[in-house]
Amino acid sequence: MLKKYPDFSARKGGRNIHFGVRGTPWPLPLNGSGVEPKCCIPYGGTFFVFSDYMRPAIRLSALMHTHVIYVLTHDSIGLGEDGPTHQPIGHLTSLRAMPVISVSEAGGCERDR
Repeated sequence: MLKKYPDFSARKGGRNIHFGVRGTPWPLPLNGSGVEPKCCIPYGGTFFVFSDYMRPAIRLSALMHTHVIYVLTHDSIGLGEDGPTHQPIGHLTSLRAMPVISVSEAGGCERDR
């Protein structure tokens, strides 16, 4: 969320677009926005566990060589009340296996603690 900028609307522009709870389709507008790199660098964020639903869109982004940034957070038991049922086993490996995708782990992770 860019706090200095308003939400996007047809009347006043803005830089923040709220997609709601949409695990599969929300990366697609980011891909479309990322086609023209001089326009903007789109980014979006959700829980890391939902990367499985987003995999086709992320792969398409890689194949199109768009500059889209996906911020995926709250892995493993850090997800909250649903933690143990939402452990993304193998998700990181599957993202790293995609050609053209650059995956970085920011902050601490479970094996570092």
